Amino acid sequence: IEMKKKHVQKFIDRFRCNSKRASLVQSRIKLLNKLPVINLEKEETPFSFSFLEPFYISNVLIRLKNVSFKNSMFKNIQIKKNTNIIIGDSFNENNIKMNSESPNITKDEELVSTNINNDYQFKHEFLFKNASFEVDMDSRIAICGVNGSGKTTLIKIILNLIDVFEGELHVSNKANIGYYSQYHVDSLNPIFNSIQQLQYNYSSKNIKEEEAIKYFNKFNIPTNILYEPIYVLSGGQKSKLALAILAYKNPNILILDEPSNHLDIESVQALIVALNLYKGGII
Repeated sequence: IEMKKKHVQKFIDRFRCNSKRASLVQSRIKLLNKLPVINLEKEETPFSFSFLEPFYISNVLIRLKNVSFKNSMFKNIQIKKNTNIIIGDSFNENNIKMNSESPNITKDEELVSTNINNDYQFKHEFLFKNASFEVDMDSRIAICGVNGSGKTTLIKIILNLIDVFEGELHVSNKANIGYYSQYHVDSLNPIFNSIQQLQYNYSSKNIKEEEAIKYFNKFNIPTNILYEPIYVLSGGQKSKLALAILAYKNPNILILDEPSNHLDIESVQALIVALNLYKGGII
């Protein structure tokens, strides 16, 4: 509508003094007056973000021992795509794996391929080798490496989205993992609005509309945005929405894969403050 208004106004301004087109100008003026006026509420307040304090558990929640992934494993692997794991209900699984075999994937599981850096792949036998570390609620762990060196692959192994690897992985059934993917937009249903997305991802909570609005307002997300379909939101708005929905889960372990994507400087600062105050473990 705004684009159409600009187009009509441009015609009026151009031919307003042209007597031969006076009737056309008058018709355009009438059309312009009939077009609806849209008043969009601006997000004047900065993004506010915080995590609730999870129940403290002193035990190790995630343990990796000599976990390795060969580049040759990519040939016969398809990665399980779990769209609910990012911002859905609790990820609780007692999972001990020691393997180097192909995954047993059922026909009902949604599959998606992975992208890797071919130059890196052909120069190295292993994408990564002998990764060993423990994660508890006091952990602050950074996984660093060049593009294609296996950072996201290692994360997907921890989340059991890839179950082909060498070594041992243990995830405690007390681990409540909140995962924020660099492709977090894929976890959002574009035809839902924000309220529906929260209700869908936490369907067991029976979240009422008023409760959802009040929750999102705590993050300074304007109410009018909550009723817009997600596909019309900007990249930054979608990122803020995904972070807010993730926080509702109250995880005791956060796994963040490039969380600053699409966020403006103020929102990045708000996230930094929230992570510094967070009482759980962070990868």
